[in-house]
Amino acid sequence: YRKKKGAWGFIMRDHKGDTVLAGAGRINVAHDALSAESQACLAALYAAMDHGLSQIILETDSTILVDALQSCSYDF
Repeated sequence: YRKKKGAWGFIMRDHKGDTVLAGAGRINVAHDALSAESQACLAALYAAMDHGLSQIILETDSTILVDALQSCSYDF
């Protein structure tokens, strides 16, 4: 039996590419890579809201997450 633990992280940059904010955390139960990527995305969005950032561009290296956000194929 293997516990599916993981971690997430994000970096926020300004329009010049300078780091503005970063965050990281643990995931006690990571069902798959998509759920871990999704948690990182949510954490980044919450942090942006907490800091009053409203115009953002979200970048990810997960094509599955991009597909999930842009389509209904992963809705359940």
